[in-house]
Parts: sequence; C-alpha cells; structure tokens
Amino acid sequence: MKERLLGLLSICRKAGKLSLGFDPVKRAVLGGDACLVLAAADMSQKTTGEMRYLCSVTDVTFREIPVTINEIWFSVSKKAGLVAVTDAGLAAGILKLIPDDSNKGDE
Repeated sequence: MKERLLGLLSICRKAGKLSLGFDPVKRAVLGGDACLVLAAADMSQKTTGEMRYLCSVTDVTFREIPVTINEIWFSVSKKAGLVAVTDAGLAAGILKLIPDDSNKGDE
C-alpha cells in the first residue's frame, strides 16, 4: 500500500497536481483548489492539528498517512510533510489506498 501511495503522489507531482509544504497547501485549501490534504506520520502534532482544523472549516478531506517526510521527499523530490492533491480523480485514487481509520473522526 505504501509503495502505491507514494507512486500516486509521484504521478500527482509530475502532472502538476500537488502542492507541497504548509504555506502552498494552505493557499490551495483556502483557494478552493485542494481536493485532499495528506499529512506525513512524523509531522508535528501542532502543524497537523492546524491543517486538520483548516480542512474541516473549508470542507476539504484530510488524512494522516503511514509514510514519513523522508519517504515523501524520496518519492516527489521535495521535502514536505504536508501535501495537497488538486485533482479530484487522483485524490479519489489515493483515498482508496488509505484506511478509513486513519481519518480519526474528521473529514
């Protein structure tokens, strides 16, 4: 599952449908471009909490994923713990790979 998830993130990056890092993800969420926001497993609780809240008030799906910042870095060639997928089809494909219990009650 992890390899397929990272592969889809790589495809999103190559297609120009991925925002990486807190500020670009925040802009994508507030601008209405983000379909899905993902947080790495080793992202700080403060940052994850802020983004989870922002997604909840803007009705953007948020998930924590079982990959590290370094694994994202290796996959998409940029070090980031937060990513926003800006394509609905790609976001749907990624959501199929993430178990619902990673949602932790927020969507």
